Amino acid sequence: MISRGKRVLYGRLDEIKKEHADNAVFVNDEVTARGLAQVIRVDENAAPGRLKKVWLRGEVEPEKFEEVAS
Repeated sequence: MISRGKRVLYGRLDEIKKEHADNAVFVNDEVTARGLAQVIRVDENAAPGRLKKVWLRGEVEPEKFEEVAS
């Protein structure tokens, strides 16, 4: 990625995403995330509509959490 003529990010897209991700997922209002061992915090107002932003512990992969929480 280039910004103002200077390279700011370099590498494969999947590696860049993983490095700069905040290890969070958006879940619908019906999913109960509070109190789960994998969850650090939940923001009920982070997104418009009926979505919550759920921050996960560092070792938890978002894809795995979505399987457990659904």
